[in-house]
Amino acid sequence: MAPLGQEEHANIEFLVEADPYFTLRFRDGRATEAEVRQSDNGIHLRLRSVPEP
Repeated sequence: MAPLGQEEHANIEFLVEADPYFTLRFRDGRATEAEVRQSDNGIHLRLRSVPEP
């Protein structure tokens, strides 16, 4: 996986500061819950799928 660019890194930092939990929604209707976690050496994303209703 390629490292994040400066703009992507700034966007992730904004999400962490706003709320570390959010839902990614895709055009095809799927959704994935995401939790952003910071570590000592950078930012790591932990994603998990949302069960369909």
